[in-house]
Amino acid sequence: MLFRSGDVLRGNVPGKHASELPSQSLHAISDHGILLPYYLHTGDLAPVRMAYPAIINYLKLWKTKDDGLVEARRGNWHWFDHLRNQDKTVMENCWYYAALKAARQMADLVGADGDHDWLDGRITAIEESFDQAFWKPDGYQADTLDERANALAVVFGLAGKDKYPVIRKILNAQENGTPYMEAYVLEALFMMGHADDAFSRMKKRYEGMVAADTTTLWEDFSGVGTRNHAWSGAPLSLLCKYGAGIAPMTPGYETYQVLPQMGPLKHIQTTVPSVKGDIAVELRNEPDVFTMNLTSPEGTTAMVGIPRNTNLASMSITANGVTVWRNGKPDTKVRGIADVKETEHYISFSVKPGSWVFQSE
Repeated sequence: MLFRSGDVLRGNVPGKHASELPSQSLHAISDHGILLPYYLHTGDLAPVRMAYPAIINYLKLWKTKDDGLVEARRGNWHWFDHLRNQDKTVMENCWYYAALKAARQMADLVGADGDHDWLDGRITAIEESFDQAFWKPDGYQADTLDERANALAVVFGLAGKDKYPVIRKILNAQENGTPYMEAYVLEALFMMGHADDAFSRMKKRYEGMVAADTTTLWEDFSGVGTRNHAWSGAPLSLLCKYGAGIAPMTPGYETYQVLPQMGPLKHIQTTVPSVKGDIAVELRNEPDVFTMNLTSPEGTTAMVGIPRNTNLASMSITANGVTVWRNGKPDTKVRGIADVKETEHYISFSVKPGSWVFQSE
């Protein structure tokens, strides 16, 4: 919950009531925060319309340097995470960039055309200066080499794919953050296409909590802080969004994707409640056969991705028993399926509502 005082957005922070934690205010504005995810999942634009004027005013409080990168904004607590080895400089620029990008989307949604030039200017300035200021041979850094800062650069799109091999090494080597920022490390691994790394790290980092006698997840991996902390629930959402691959593509689930990254998992079964109805998915990844069972609700279009085989030419895919892909190209038209495409990691299909069984071998 954010409170506005003047043009400052303040958080309701335990022990620091209604204080400004600039990084958390930026987090709330970003597309990983509150308003845009709510709009994407519900289609309800009212909260965005209500909050946008306060958001743009807050972002304009931030000062930038000659190169367009932000100056540190102290607020009441210059906080980014607990624990050690924090590169606050890189993280602050990532969070401000993410908030600017989210505000740019909101400006389009609410018709605030007059803010476009200011937002675009600040976004472009960070994009043009970020690598030059922070990229080193061993990763992004200003204050120290930090897996959280490098993960944010991936998640928010500041890191190009050419940086991924170096960043992957950092994310697999360092374990400095709390569960709050661990969410972004895991998401970055999924986004870079390293599901095996993400699942391995998730299992290792959360092993102590899972093995403990408590039934909740803690504020910190060590047990310091509260024993029931919301920010520790990120793996559940990541397992849904990336493991099962289910996420809305347009507001209110009019279109959504099922692009699984199962990594070492052999079986996933989940039901995602949406404003259009339940989306039920079961995935089986066996040595020679991949199977997806999907129940898709009325009023939706699903973009289904079947993971590509190493040898694409020999891959065949059936939908409800009818061949739809063979010999490296679409084979047969099936009612309810359209837009068959080959991408880097999937053979994808646009799927109408109903019950579907996809199988590839």
